[in-house]
Amino acid sequence: MAGLGAALLTTACTPGPTASPPASGVAAASEPVAASPASSAGNPESSPGASLPSQTDTAWGRIWDDLPASFPMAPGSHPATDPGEGPSSGQLVVAAARQDVVAFYRRAFADANFSTSTDGPLEDGRVTVTASDGYLCRIQVSIRGSDTQLSRVMVLYGAGCPFD
Repeated sequence: MAGLGAALLTTACTPGPTASPPASGVAAASEPVAASPASSAGNPESSPGASLPSQTDTAWGRIWDDLPASFPMAPGSHPATDPGEGPSSGQLVVAAARQDVVAFYRRAFADANFSTSTDGPLEDGRVTVTASDGYLCRIQVSIRGSDTQLSRVMVLYGAGCPFD
């Protein structure tokens, strides 16, 4: 756990590269800003010159279309097999109750010196944890589930956050 918080803190405090905006300066919600053949997240062969994932404009703001390798993953996480609702940086299924997943992300972001807020449970049953480094990096994690041992997590990893 401490390693994940340290990795997020290191990532959050390191200026990261950004993708160039399209000629119009604004991308449609479904139009990627910069194409990438593969993400560097989780790719041991990626190098410092590796391509970055694309970015997408959403109602929440511009996001990376993937998660960096340093993003904290709740224990029992694995990628979701269906794309979920709308664009996201990542969709996960976690073998844990919603309140445990919420607590994990609140703790991971706090350990990385991010300020956090929590909303919910909302009408649709999700709880949202929003984190900010106080500058340009914002992250939103939406967790759906109940008291069962299975939760669905959708992450919006802001384009203002560094990507490693």
